[in-house]
Amino acid sequence: MVPTYGGREQAGAVPKRIIAFLNAPTNRTLARGGMTAGNTNFGEHYCLADPVISRKCGVPDLYRFDLVGTQCDVDRVNADLDLSWKRTGGPDRVPNKHRRTA
Repeated sequence: MVPTYGGREQAGAVPKRIIAFLNAPTNRTLARGGMTAGNTNFGEHYCLADPVISRKCGVPDLYRFDLVGTQCDVDRVNADLDLSWKRTGGPDRVPNKHRRTA
């Protein structure tokens, strides 16, 4: 899950710390999908970081949400993570300490 700070083009869409993190092969190979927080005021650049990361890391662009998201966003992401983890043999549930609540 990454923030998008309103990069005006693809070259500035992904925060530098995220680029540095994903440049480490071990970190990059652990990526399973992306989610991006952004601001719809960014227009066509809204959540641009995720498609860039998804393409470069070969993972799906899973979810985009505005600002901090809504309770509906939280519920949908938690349900999707639960389903995905069950399919891949991961934990039955995302541990509560990692779940965001409104």
